[in-house]
Amino acid sequence: MKFLYKKIPIIENFNPPVKKFVYRPIIPVYLKNEKDKKVGYEVLIDSGADHCVFHSDIAEIININWQEGEKISLSGIGGKKITGFINSVEIEIGGKTNKTKIIFSSEIPSFGYGILGQKGFFEFFRIRFVYKKKIIQITPEERK
Repeated sequence: MKFLYKKIPIIENFNPPVKKFVYRPIIPVYLKNEKDKKVGYEVLIDSGADHCVFHSDIAEIININWQEGEKISLSGIGGKKITGFINSVEIEIGGKTNKTKIIFSSEIPSFGYGILGQKGFFEFFRIRFVYKKKIIQITPEERK
């Protein structure tokens, strides 16, 4: 599967302001519950993240009672701790579906992107970042 990096506009605080762009490995995915209700969501592929973390609003849209999952405490680059709950869901990427574990939390910004991390994503896929061409290649790993 091939995806293009997402081009995101930023404004640098000069006088006058300067509009520039950054490129991020952000791809579309679908999350599904057991009854096949699904929702699309844009996610950042983050090789430094231990887990896949999505906002709890996404779980609620597909009728997952996310707080019934296993409770976990996480901290990120800023060191701030958040609480999340591990849930099993199906994730569809480029037409391929895998059952995986997602941590849902109401303590992350709802306006941002979900995170695809080591557990739940990188363990099932081989990822190749080709930044010069702004391409992400994702290949399912062989299951043993």
